[in-house]
Amino acid sequence: MQAIPNEYEKIKRLSSGNSNRFGEVFLLKRKSDGELVVLKSVEKSNQLGFDQLKNEAQFSFSTAGLPEVIDIQESENEFYFLKKYEEGISLNTYWSKIKKRKRLSKLKEIVSSLEILFDELEKNGIIHCDIKPENILVHEINEKTNCSLIDFGLAFIETNLK
Repeated sequence: MQAIPNEYEKIKRLSSGNSNRFGEVFLLKRKSDGELVVLKSVEKSNQLGFDQLKNEAQFSFSTAGLPEVIDIQESENEFYFLKKYEEGISLNTYWSKIKKRKRLSKLKEIVSSLEILFDELEKNGIIHCDIKPENILVHEINEKTNCSLIDFGLAFIETNLK
């Protein structure tokens, strides 16, 4: 694993047991201001993981709810990038905690939040290719439900839009 950049401290591992396949993911905190970031790294010898991580690093947005890449580094043996941390829990975890009587209103909020993100992707000709509940993070601010879309490892830019 890539050494943690000096200006950050490791908080915890975010990647699951399949880190050998796709690399490692850690939550870091910047020492100077406490800002949370995500470090994704992979050894270059892991060709599939390297290709996906390098692909994911090219997608950076200024729209809330979409990933913003902060830094990209590559050494002889490893590749890593830092991106802003997106708050939230997976959509399936969030949904399982919603009371049945509130599900319709929460579903409307989720769809409304996702519509903004999908519009931004469409505007930029980006096809995500891995939309699933684990890649949609949900969080609430002042009782308003917001979503973030993560994991752009399989995404690509459609060059022949109609």
